Amino acid sequence: MKALRITGIVLISIFMVIVTCLFTYSFAFKEMVKGVATDIIDFSSIGNSELNMSSVTDDPKVKEIMENKDVQDFINKYIDTTLEGFSGKDVDVDLSGDLIELIENNKEVFNEAGIEISEDDINEFKNSDDYNELNKQYSELFDEVREDTSNSEMGFIRTFSFMGTNSFRIVCLVLIFVSVLLIGLLSWSLYKWLLPIGIDSLISGVLTLSGGVLISMFSTAVLKGYTIKTISLFATGGALLIVGIIMIILYVIFNKKGKKNEVSKVSE
Repeated sequence: MKALRITGIVLISIFMVIVTCLFTYSFAFKEMVKGVATDIIDFSSIGNSELNMSSVTDDPKVKEIMENKDVQDFINKYIDTTLEGFSGKDVDVDLSGDLIELIENNKEVFNEAGIEISEDDINEFKNSDDYNELNKQYSELFDEVREDTSNSEMGFIRTFSFMGTNSFRIVCLVLIFVSVLLIGLLSWSLYKWLLPIGIDSLISGVLTLSGGVLISMFSTAVLKGYTIKTISLFATGGALLIVGIIMIILYVIFNKKGKKNEVSKVSE
């Protein structure tokens, strides 16, 4: 019976480590998908474009604009929208309106970078055919990109996009809670469950931190100028290590007290 309980605790612990790592990695999955999608989707090859992306992004003026928060939010919004479209969701955007809003809110940024934009320029664009055609061009571009992306790449994007959602995280949390509950029941003790869960937390923390390092190295070595943000992995990995250490220390303290109580009872 004891062997079965120990086997059960070990199997559930392994399952819990896997689910915990999936939960912690879910906060980086979206960034990973953005990075890999940016790498595997070759926008510069669409149509007959011969745009040299590296030469454009190396321009100091362009870099100054790209570092602006509103510009970053604008870019991330349309990366997210594209990924949602790949995941099967309907893509409904107002690119023209969003672009005008971006320019109107950041005219000083563009002007300081040497790109003079006046109200007359904005009004002229609003009244031009280009304004009405921009959303149509985006939809056509999106369709071309989707056609040029292989099924395996599309599958990667869809799978990891889902794994970065709150729905996936809730499922992971429920499974972690059930695992903790089962380990507690199998331990038959008020404190002995602290040891396996503490060890699980330590292992999950080490794997999460290791994953953060590997993803950072992958981002630098492979992706085309896209840096995957791994701060969430380092933060959650560190937190798991601390929680694991605290749980193991508590187990040692309670276990010593338990043994002392047993000795005192025997001596009586």
